[in-house]
Amino acid sequence: MDHLPAGDEARLRAGRAVRTGMVVATLFAVVTTLSKNDDALNLRQPWQDDPYDVFVSLDLVVLPVLVVAVVARSLLDRRTEPVPIRRLADRLRMANVALGVCLATEAAEWVAVILQRHRATWTTSTGIQIGGLALLTVMTFGSALWVTSALRAVCRAGTAAAQPDWLSDLVTMAYAVAHGSRVRAVSDAVRWVDLHLVARARRRPIAAAALFALTLAAPLLGPKVFIERYPPVLLLVVTVFVWACLFALVVVAGAYLRVISDTPPFTPAMLGVVGGCVGGATLFALHDSLLEHQTTGGLAMLLAAGAIVGGAGAFGLSELTRHR
Repeated sequence: MDHLPAGDEARLRAGRAVRTGMVVATLFAVVTTLSKNDDALNLRQPWQDDPYDVFVSLDLVVLPVLVVAVVARSLLDRRTEPVPIRRLADRLRMANVALGVCLATEAAEWVAVILQRHRATWTTSTGIQIGGLALLTVMTFGSALWVTSALRAVCRAGTAAAQPDWLSDLVTMAYAVAHGSRVRAVSDAVRWVDLHLVARARRRPIAAAALFALTLAAPLLGPKVFIERYPPVLLLVVTVFVWACLFALVVVAGAYLRVISDTPPFTPAMLGVVGGCVGGATLFALHDSLLEHQTTGGLAMLLAAGAIVGGAGAFGLSELTRHR
């Protein structure tokens, strides 16, 4: 059985878990955004700067995409009709990714609290924010446990088919919107995207992930171009850093979510690339602690050194594991 009928207990349980997870992730995103954009709050946070702030900045881009994706895909289901187990399990996995992103940020913020970063600037506002962090952490962890339990229940209820995957449902939603608009140009545009871009994304999922990561990076890089006016070389280094963070997240999360059902397994070389992105981004994020005098050349060297170490380590570990 690859569908769950209306009224199935596992299906109802999954729906409640997904809704709760999305509410918690949205609440975390809203609180994080408001506190970051309010100087009276931001300047009293232990996690106000890198490397902790890297997680916060990425959340502002990633979490809205994840939440919107889950909500949009939910619109394809009808309460009175059977729902594909694949689609239901995918939504639960996406909820887990969103909650995982929240937990990673919360963990980084707790590290800043434990290390008492910016202790001299702590006020009552800091205590309130730490209390809020504690509450959000409990809510996020509890929601993640609930979503994971619901995912197990759905997987026990039947077997997920290969389709519909995320990409197929995205195309289905696009055609539905085009049909509803009754504008020929919209339908033609959707058909062109389906035949050319989507087909190429299926053939070259890693290249598609790289372009998607660059698209996600645009909102973070825009202010550095038009407001902060970074010099070209520094802008290039920061662009590589942001892209590396997002590319690693997109590839790993995409594999877990099975965005494209027929994506081949990671090769050692691909694992090396992902490891290089993680290593480079990690070392770069620690630049405040590692560089006494920060220059563009020094930042570039940190990024490159981390990429080499991370890439070589991931590639070597993959090769050792494969040949054992």
